Amino acid sequence: MSHADTGGDPVALRDWHLALIDRAFREGYGGVGITCDGAALRVIVPEPVAMLTHEHDLTELAAATNTTVLCRYDIGTEAPGTLAALARAHSSGLEDLDWAAARHEDRLIVAGEIDLSNVDRFAAVLSAAIADGIRTIDAQDLRFVAAAGLGALAHATQPVHARGEKITLHRVPP
Repeated sequence: MSHADTGGDPVALRDWHLALIDRAFREGYGGVGITCDGAALRVIVPEPVAMLTHEHDLTELAAATNTTVLCRYDIGTEAPGTLAALARAHSSGLEDLDWAAARHEDRLIVAGEIDLSNVDRFAAVLSAAIADGIRTIDAQDLRFVAAAGLGALAHATQPVHARGEKITLHRVPP
């Protein structure tokens, strides 16, 4: 798949993915996995708005079909605003290697382990969720949070606290 194949048009890219998903199911596969790499995606869909439209489309395709989507972006090269926008595009649920986050109604449910190796990705998701109005973080399924994870939580909540609002940590395990 290249920019030449789709002209950078998110609709053409979505249709291409949908055709591949349909073909896989017709050929008897039980599920489909799509990997999306940030650097490659910028070649195929160079416009930032189109890239985010594509990310929304992938989220909808995954929800409508038995499809898993793995999006890989380099936190060292992506602009913080881009990471937050990408996190919002996948607002229904995100899975990292050691942790996962999903929105359910008015809360962000976080599970797994947050440590120094993944705190930057967690911070981007957390900040995006809080910027979108999430004020309750359900921590019942967290198994471990390193000091770096607590620092990310404190940093992400600063703007909310500065406005006199509260963030609630719900069902925090011992």
